[in-house]
Amino acid sequence: MKSVVHRQHGRPEAYTQIGVRRLPCFRCGDRAEYQWNVCADGLHHPVCTRCDIQLNALVLHWMLHPHAEQLVEEYARSKGYVISGYRSWPSAVQFHAVAEPW
Repeated sequence: MKSVVHRQHGRPEAYTQIGVRRLPCFRCGDRAEYQWNVCADGLHHPVCTRCDIQLNALVLHWMLHPHAEQLVEEYARSKGYVISGYRSWPSAVQFHAVAEPW
């Protein structure tokens, strides 16, 4: 029997691409586009594009990746956003929508 837990708490099974877009972002409530599997709680959490970019930036920063800034800027641009303030991550990152992706 599959778990029905989601929306606020995520769920153990991955969402389908269509299914995840029906949910709000776990963090901010905007429409989800992606999902993150958090190993510590064993759940897949729906996230919007902005939160997905922030999670990627956070992980690259944590990894001390030598090209983190460039990778985050390119990833954000590929999703329709330009970010500024990355060097002072995480507190001062600002998003500027180039165009709404939907």
